[in-house]
Amino acid sequence: MKYVPVLKTTDLPEGEKKRVVVDGRELCVYHLSDGFFATDNRCTHARGALAEGRILDDHTVECPRHGAQFAIRTGTVLSLPAFIPVRTFEVKVDDDTIFLKVDDEPSPKPFDPAV
Repeated sequence: MKYVPVLKTTDLPEGEKKRVVVDGRELCVYHLSDGFFATDNRCTHARGALAEGRILDDHTVECPRHGAQFAIRTGTVLSLPAFIPVRTFEVKVDDDTIFLKVDDEPSPKPFDPAV
């Protein structure tokens, strides 16, 4: 595992989120009232881009496709149609740079009713 610089803190105002790509993997970085957090960018239900969704109550992200909700800090599913948690990533801030701890473990696969 390694820490990878992804953004400057000034590039992400509080209450906002931003899509970043690390080693070909889409992630979403959030600036909440108590710090910076990161998840996979894709919803585990139908691969909607969480960076295009809404932040609710400073702790939940809502997928723009079908409304599945996830706890930003833990990745826990908070509402259907998703039932697989979204993966989270450790974040550290050094000076004005946001770093994410990433590895090669694959993200959870979305639900496929055909399987």
